[in-house]
Amino acid sequence: TLEAQQFSTTTKLRGEVIFYPAGVAEADQAQTTIQQAGGVPTVQTQDNTIFAYRVRLNFDTSFTGQDRLRTRLQVADTTPFAGPVTGTNETRLGFDSDTDGALLIDKLFYEFPFDNGKGKAVITAVNGEANEFFDTYSGQLESSGNGALSRFGRFNPLMYRVGGAQGAGAGTFIMYDFNKTVGIGVGYLALNTNSTVGTGAPVSAANPDQGLFGGNYSVFAQVNVKPTKDFKFGLGYSRSYGTGFDNVGGSNGFGVNVTGSTGTSYAADPFGSAKSGDDTPTETNGVNLMFSWTALPQMIISGWFGYTWANALSSSFVASNTVQKNDQAQILTAALQFAFPDPFGRKGDLGGFIVGLPPYVTDNDSGQIVNGQLIKRQNEDVPVHIEGLYRFQVNRNLRITPGFIIIANPQGNADNDTLFVYTVRSTFTF
Repeated sequence: TLEAQQFSTTTKLRGEVIFYPAGVAEADQAQTTIQQAGGVPTVQTQDNTIFAYRVRLNFDTSFTGQDRLRTRLQVADTTPFAGPVTGTNETRLGFDSDTDGALLIDKLFYEFPFDNGKGKAVITAVNGEANEFFDTYSGQLESSGNGALSRFGRFNPLMYRVGGAQGAGAGTFIMYDFNKTVGIGVGYLALNTNSTVGTGAPVSAANPDQGLFGGNYSVFAQVNVKPTKDFKFGLGYSRSYGTGFDNVGGSNGFGVNVTGSTGTSYAADPFGSAKSGDDTPTETNGVNLMFSWTALPQMIISGWFGYTWANALSSSFVASNTVQKNDQAQILTAALQFAFPDPFGRKGDLGGFIVGLPPYVTDNDSGQIVNGQLIKRQNEDVPVHIEGLYRFQVNRNLRITPGFIIIANPQGNADNDTLFVYTVRSTFTF
């Protein structure tokens, strides 16, 4: 009816509804090396299947026919397969979200072209994310509603999720193509650490006490190169700063989160607590390589490699946590994605396979004192992510995607049980 009666002459309504059952096979929750050394008892995950949903309504308004003002409303109710469930963020699904059943403004940005379409500028006010405006090189596996099933498997987290600015990010992105071969992109996101996004309270990145660069922020720069029709690659630089203030404004959870809630706990917060409720202020600098190769019409190989240096900006000796100012931690991630569009002659179907290394800490100067010894906050073993999916195009509006996620050595600890996640995502669009 909306299509027949034309919703608006200037605004288009695009909706997406996701319903999904999902579960985690029974296993012990993943523990970090330090936790095990401290004698933390194991807790089993529950082999129970949940049923959850996410609804998004995108209102796209154009004033000139070339620009776009997007306002997104979202309501969702799910339990993320994160620390309280599995002991790690490595098992999170790419479409998990929870608004406690409340309808909230989830996205607000305005974009417009310049220089005869060679460039595009974006001003984002709520929930700015670099992956929406930069090329992630993940193709059909990028989408949370129709691509990879996992949060990690969508794209390089050390490039497009870096820092703690996502969630209430406000800032600016500029992309420019010099020609068909070379283009660049730069971006900046700021987060007001007093924000209470998700509670219905106003969100702003203009914190008068901290300014644009005093609170959590992320900076991005990317060079895109497409030497041939079937191959392209990108070189990226990311920088972030996290104040460490978890509890400013009332436990809003906007402390240090280097990897955007992916990978091991040490990778997300390499230096731990500075005092009760707060993290050690942390800055990062990362280099990233992404690529995509259409090897065959029905096989696309893409992937990434990311390496980040994190620096502690203060010293702390709290709860046996030993951090010296200027301590450094190195964080690594890598992945290969295999996408098979239109397999078996079925138009719209997609097969996918992803194998990768979720972000983990390869070396760290800081740690905790356990039984008189310094145990560094680094992962002794390499976590491995394996994911398979097949998306069925049922009709123009409905896609159903069953799949699985396997995490070996979760939390970078080979003593942990291998974790197995299963789900069937149904995505209805209109």
